[in-house]
Amino acid sequence: MADWIIRDANPEAADEIGRGLGVSSLLAKILAARGFTSTMESRNFLTPRLKNLPDPLLIPGMAEGSARVARAVISGERLWIYSDFDVDGVTCAALLKIFFDNIGADAETWLPRRDREGYGLHVDPLRHFAAEGGGLVLTADCGISSFDEAAEAKLLGLDLVITDHHTPGDSLPACEAVVNPRIEGSKYPDPMIAGVGVAWNLAVAVKNELKRLGWFNGEVKEPDMREYLDLVAMGTVADLVPLTGVNRILVSAGLGIINRSPRPAVSALAEIAMLRSEIRAGHLAFQFGPRINAAGRMDSPDHALHLLLADTMEESRPLAQLLDDFNRARRAEENETYHKALNAARQMNLIPAKSAIVVEGEGFHPGVIGIVASRLVERFNRPSVVISINGNEAKGSARSAAGLDLYELLTECSETLIQFGGHKGAAGVTLETRRVGEFRQAFEAAVNNALAGGVPEKKIIVDTSATVRELTLPFMAELARMEPFGAENPTPLLLLKGVVSGDLRYLGDKSQHLKLRLESEGRSIEAILWERAKEIDPFSPGTPLDVVGSPRTRHYGGRTYVQFQIKDLRSSES
Repeated sequence: MADWIIRDANPEAADEIGRGLGVSSLLAKILAARGFTSTMESRNFLTPRLKNLPDPLLIPGMAEGSARVARAVISGERLWIYSDFDVDGVTCAALLKIFFDNIGADAETWLPRRDREGYGLHVDPLRHFAAEGGGLVLTADCGISSFDEAAEAKLLGLDLVITDHHTPGDSLPACEAVVNPRIEGSKYPDPMIAGVGVAWNLAVAVKNELKRLGWFNGEVKEPDMREYLDLVAMGTVADLVPLTGVNRILVSAGLGIINRSPRPAVSALAEIAMLRSEIRAGHLAFQFGPRINAAGRMDSPDHALHLLLADTMEESRPLAQLLDDFNRARRAEENETYHKALNAARQMNLIPAKSAIVVEGEGFHPGVIGIVASRLVERFNRPSVVISINGNEAKGSARSAAGLDLYELLTECSETLIQFGGHKGAAGVTLETRRVGEFRQAFEAAVNNALAGGVPEKKIIVDTSATVRELTLPFMAELARMEPFGAENPTPLLLLKGVVSGDLRYLGDKSQHLKLRLESEGRSIEAILWERAKEIDPFSPGTPLDVVGSPRTRHYGGRTYVQFQIKDLRSSES
């Protein structure tokens, strides 16, 4: 049973926010519970503006990197855009390619394949660039730990500018510039931007430098950098970085672009996903992102890149269909691998005995092991690593839990690894197959040390209590101002206490869903519990319940109403 942790209330702040903004007491309580203490602070959060973005030149390496790229544009030097195969990387590549094409630069893209090269900058593409006449290599969403590759680029006569957002080590690769907001001493106020956020800031800085040098002289039109923010929104949401601060501003503006003037790729993805309402961050996370990611997981990320670069719906529709087909295959592969990983964890007595889960398997598809690790974390609330064995080499994907810093945990295990990279919440590892058991022990020890020997209990963080009477359509309009929801700005969870259950119905081919009505003080609301109907203690209609969940606006049968989506529930008596 999960622990319900209710955020500390601040009634004085809630009162000020409610009066100052003229919003409902429930929204004011949610904002106060999340740490907002004043009307101005709350207003700035609810109305993110592009004018509040910090200067890109505050990012370490940005001045040097943007100046070198601008010189390449002016001199007609070829630019090689080298990015990653996930959504963040693909949107980086698309954004930079479109930007350079629009300003008259000579730019080509290169995305590695997950199943062949794997993550990061590699030597073979650098040799290809040199053989094709050289130029300036510009990485996006990768390169921060590419020391050997940077040295090889120098030997090949290639200049290299690295842009990345992953955690740097104690030293940086030797190249023209390393652009990363996480470099020690950074004055950029929000280091947790995605790779595509760094790429967009680079494009802004390059545009500004070219403008200073007189590049936009009538023949070449100065680009409107807002037009690229739809791609920034997609990559940022999919990369699970915090949707606060700079990211919140970028994603909010990007969603505005998506809904006002979508590019063909967006329209085709919405069409294939049968989305007919306003597109929100959740759609980017659960509809767009998995399809874009599926290309790199199951085949080549170039398919997704070509979709984002497509100019017409005629080009976009077959590519969106292809990505949808890849996503269906990915789901089937993911489910098979998940059950194999779960069985392996149980056979090794990792569940529930251990505070970490490290499982390996021959033939685990490298394109789905990250998702499988996430599912293990979601179910067991333990840091999890799923490793695919391929001969003498093993590659794994890791996901964190219980607030632990995954990068720090892997640093403690680095002697057992060939290489690793990532950030607090997610990372990848490469190691020799013979050392998997040694790594498992080292990782478990690191987690035990971080948790002081305890096994983390799953916690549900509740914002505040509410009543059925407060969950109205006008309140839902207020709540929408807190979007985009995502990492570190989750959809608010509310506690309904002592509501009476009625009209119980089980749904789904395995009766895995539960639909009911929750009644209190003469008002009722439809509620639904997805997937977990068999995991909860049985109860009879009329039983008083305490229920945690989130209200959602539903459109069905020509009417609009509020539905309560249940996260957890228990008898009020318990």
